[in-house]
Order: sequence, then C-alpha cells, then structure tokens
Amino acid sequence: FELQHGRDFPIINQLLNVVKNRGKANDVKILEDIYDPWTTKAIIGNFDMLVSGRVHGAVAGLSLSVPTVIIDYGHEPKAHKLRGFARVADQEILLCNPGEPNDIIEKIKLCWNSRILLRERLNARIPFVRDLARQNFRLVEENILQDYG
Repeated sequence: FELQHGRDFPIINQLLNVVKNRGKANDVKILEDIYDPWTTKAIIGNFDMLVSGRVHGAVAGLSLSVPTVIIDYGHEPKAHKLRGFARVADQEILLCNPGEPNDIIEKIKLCWNSRILLRERLNARIPFVRDLARQNFRLVEENILQDYG
C-alpha cells in the first residue's frame, strides 16, 4: 500500500495556475506532500477557515471547530450527506451551491468575517455532535447483538 495524490491534485494545480495568472495567488500554496489522515486532520486543525466540496474534508473541519464553507455537489444525486453534516453541526448557513458563483463568494466572505463567532459556536456544538455519533454506534451495536448475538 502506497499513499498517492488523489484525483483532485491535478485540478488544484490547474486552479492555482489560473489564480496566479490573474495575479491573485500571493498567499496561495499547495501542499505537495502526501499525508496520512491523521496528519491531514492536524493540518486542517490549524486553519482559520476551510472551503470544502468533499465530505471527509468538511467533516474534518467541522469536527475540529474550523469554520467550514461546504460546497454542495450541485448535481444529482443531491448531496444529502453534506447537508446533513452541515445541519447537525448547525452550519447550514455556510452550505453553498456550486452552480451559483455569487453564493460561494458570499458564503466565503461570511465565513471569513464571522470565523471567530463560528468557531465559538462549533466549540459549543461539536461535543453534542460527538455524543450523537456515539449514540448511533451504540444503536448499531445493540441491533447487531440482537440480530446475531
């Protein structure tokens, strides 16, 4: 088993080139190394905010109380998981539609301008979310024991 860059890596490089060509990439960097999940989560935990269109990225950010703009998939099937994670973390205000560029821009501005308050709200909310997750695991375990036990 060998870690390798995902399918998004070439896309991120293309995006960086577009941003550089527009003169907007002064502080934009791509992490070139390949990281395991624990290291990735540690890196995300140091962010002031996160923009993610991926479930795992969004969950990592939210679970670490990092204010996270969540970009919905924008196509069928609808990304009920992304909406569900945003809802349970009480962050639906930062869920945006990729088909509406102004929506993404406004949500990013909102997140940046409210990042301190959003982090405080996440710090208060995430312990409750963790308890919900634990309850769900207990229910699954009980059902498995009941069915196969």
